[in-house]
Amino acid sequence: MTRLKKLSGNLFSKWHCDIIEMNVEEDQIHILFDVPPQIHLANTINNFKTVTSRYIRKEFP
Repeated sequence: MTRLKKLSGNLFSKWHCDIIEMNVEEDQIHILFDVPPQIHLANTINNFKTVTSRYIRKEFP
């Protein structure tokens, strides 16, 4: 779960988003974040899910 928090922080900062609050549980994650108005929210969420899934599955087979 620590790895997921670190990975999330890196991704959101790369996308110019600020994480306000994050809660990681065993089978789910809740993130409250601030997004600039020019970023499409649905694409950001889909990209986050895709990228984190790939990294986690690669690092923890």
